[in-house]
Amino acid sequence: MVKGLADTVETLAGQPARGPKSAGITTQPGQVLSKSFAGQPASGDSLRKSEVLDALGEMMDESMAKGRSGATDFGEDLALATAKYEQTNLISKGMLSAVREHLARGATA
Repeated sequence: MVKGLADTVETLAGQPARGPKSAGITTQPGQVLSKSFAGQPASGDSLRKSEVLDALGEMMDESMAKGRSGATDFGEDLALATAKYEQTNLISKGMLSAVREHLARGATA
C-alpha cells in the first residue's frame, strides 16, 4: 500500500500543476498585448496615475477646508473615489472631469 502511494505521489510530482499561463494567447513575436479596456481614452489623452492621485489628494484637502467633509461640488465622495482609483484604476467621468479642472486651475494659478 505504501509502495502504491509512493508511486502515485511520484507520478503526480512529475506533472505540472497547471498549464502555461500563455495558453490560448496568440501574438506575433514582439507584439505587445493590449491591457486597456473598451471605452478608455487614448493614451495621449490620459493622465498618469500619480497625477490623478495627487489631484484627488489636493481636492480632498480643499474640500475639508471648505467644510464639505471630503465631497466634491457635485457630492461625490473623494475618499471613496481615491480608494477605488488606487485599487482598480477606475474613475467616474464626473470625477475625472473634476480632476482635469483642478489640474487646469493649478497650472494657471
